[in-house]
Amino acid sequence: MHISSRVTTALAVAAVVTFAEPTARLADAPFSLSVDSIMRGPKLVGYPPTGLRWSGDSARLYFEWRRPGEDEPSTWVVARDGGEPRRLTDGERRSAPPVAGMWDAAHRRALFANEGDIVLVDSVTGTRRQITRMTGGESNPRWAKHETAVTFVRDNNLFLVPLDSGSIEQLTDIAPRKRDARESDSQKFVKNEEEKLIDHTRVEAEKKKRRDEKEKANALPKYVRAMPVGCVTPCCRNASSSRSRTATENAIASRSLMTCTRRRFAACRVDRLIVYIRLALPAAGRPGGLC
Repeated sequence: MHISSRVTTALAVAAVVTFAEPTARLADAPFSLSVDSIMRGPKLVGYPPTGLRWSGDSARLYFEWRRPGEDEPSTWVVARDGGEPRRLTDGERRSAPPVAGMWDAAHRRALFANEGDIVLVDSVTGTRRQITRMTGGESNPRWAKHETAVTFVRDNNLFLVPLDSGSIEQLTDIAPRKRDARESDSQKFVKNEEEKLIDHTRVEAEKKKRRDEKEKANALPKYVRAMPVGCVTPCCRNASSSRSRTATENAIASRSLMTCTRRRFAACRVDRLIVYIRLALPAAGRPGGLC
């Protein structure tokens, strides 16, 4: 049974007004007039109904409604003549008419996609039929063959499902375009230029290698100043690591090495003087604490 758009709108508004009265009574109840209560907004007065749709026989009106204090909307139904709205259970909600579906000409059956599958709902009898149930995602269901079959899209291809048999038939085979094996003139030009660039890079690398080898062969020999034998003072150790230092640090290390060498020579002269004194003094008068 079909109803004009004006009558449909009028009935929908009447139904909303009917079940909105209890909400208005709740809103009129006294509450704490505080900033928190005033700023609650929809949490205080609730949310407006959405997704209004009629059943196939226009006897019931379905809608989505989120009441105050609820986190998500629920599906409600109210009779065409008004009355108290009733919340649908999860099982009844699955068989309710969809919010956005593809209706048949009699406005009784509706097709829609639910979680990647195609579903058919009879809004008069309240039955639900699963058209497809696969791992892939199906979308865009449509009526076909005088509403005796259903088409849908999957992976950019069109499929057909007769309602009497339920067998799926693929109507199109759209695959990514294969690359043409033949190369165009511009592709050949770019390829030739790449090969020339690679050859030029290889030749220049070989020339540089030969130059480096020639410079290494003609370079002057490098000598490393040896550290005095037996010198283990910090100044000598610092001077021996001059390769890893800067020019200023190397100069300081060289001066330290010279200073250390002079100190060793002075120590040797002192040792010789002590030996000479010990030999020169008479055996009887030689101090026992010397040396």
